[in-house]
Amino acid sequence: LFSTLENLSMKKTLIALAAVAATSAAFAQSTVTLSGSLDVGIVRNGAAGTTVLNAAGNGLNQLVFSGSEDLGGGLKANFVLQQRFNPTSGQNDGTNAGRRTFQGASTVGLSGGFGNIRLGREIEAFNDVNNWADPWGTVRAASIAFAAGNAAYGPDAADLGRTEGIHYNSPSFGGVSLGLTYGFKDQTAPQIGGAAYAVGKTKSFFSGNLMYSGGPLTAYVGVLQNRYDDEGYVIGAGYNLGVAHLKFAYTDIDGVAGGSVANADEYKGYQLSAEVPLGATVVSVGYLNDKTNGVKSNKLGLGAQYNLSKRTALIATYGKVKATKANFDFSVRHTF
Repeated sequence: LFSTLENLSMKKTLIALAAVAATSAAFAQSTVTLSGSLDVGIVRNGAAGTTVLNAAGNGLNQLVFSGSEDLGGGLKANFVLQQRFNPTSGQNDGTNAGRRTFQGASTVGLSGGFGNIRLGREIEAFNDVNNWADPWGTVRAASIAFAAGNAAYGPDAADLGRTEGIHYNSPSFGGVSLGLTYGFKDQTAPQIGGAAYAVGKTKSFFSGNLMYSGGPLTAYVGVLQNRYDDEGYVIGAGYNLGVAHLKFAYTDIDGVAGGSVANADEYKGYQLSAEVPLGATVVSVGYLNDKTNGVKSNKLGLGAQYNLSKRTALIATYGKVKATKANFDFSVRHTF
């Protein structure tokens, strides 16, 4: 009898230990992924009169290291490292070799039912939606990006809309989602701004966006106050008709003297675009009309993308700014 009871007790102990081990293994599940893209082709700069073999634009070539660990109870730990590079030179981030190794993003954080919170450096909330209406993602010859909103009026001078900070994205509630970024004041010498923005005298950074996406309709608004006290907002909307995806956006920036753009106090602009799917081909057209300190300009963009597969495409774009010679690019793009 005692022998039988002892055997039963031992079996129960082994079962319990196996259950604990299985539970611990489930909590410890983690993944690390390497992904990215390569995009190289012929790039023509009309103003300079040059034709080169190069990346069509910054950010098209990158290696992305990402990972996630299941902490249990719906909670996960996550990280992202995005290294942007030029495949024709082997240097960092296109022709701007002086940029950071992880120019795209470098964050670590937690996600769960509350949303996703990240600490580190990445695109902040305003610029996350600011050029949503640009079919070419701000980087190709045809791009109709809000230049001031994308770069100079970003969190730090000419830093392409990225900043170190606390970044948050909410879950979607009936199609409505929220994005927020907060950054502390600079505690080192600012990139520009002179005495008015000496060490420790810059502003805290804040930006946010609110987006609705439901069925064919998308609508959004974004707001920004950067460390140099420039302020701005963007509003936009898109409607997918099936035969064409139509988009519109308007950006308004009020800069301060000596702020993130020297001698630039005001920027206003609007974007119009359409993306038309034709089987494996997507044809895009876009128009930008903007005004900086009262000086008007406009740009027309045209492009086509032929998808050889889900990962590989041939892309050609053409861009013409008023009173300048046109630019164009033709490239092969592969994602992995």
